[in-house]
Amino acid sequence: MGFDSRTASRLLLERGRVAATPMRDWGSESADRFVRLVFSREPVTRLAQLRARLERALGA
Repeated sequence: MGFDSRTASRLLLERGRVAATPMRDWGSESADRFVRLVFSREPVTRLAQLRARLERALGA
């Protein structure tokens, strides 16, 4: 999508209210292209909104 992981994480939080961890410092050179989402304890009703929130935040 053209964002580094820190920018994507910031946009997700500000625009989509989705917390994400930037993977920039987690290993390989390509790590900055990824963010980490943890959703194991989220209710299904909240997870059902995730796609719309990601699209709103990142303009997908």
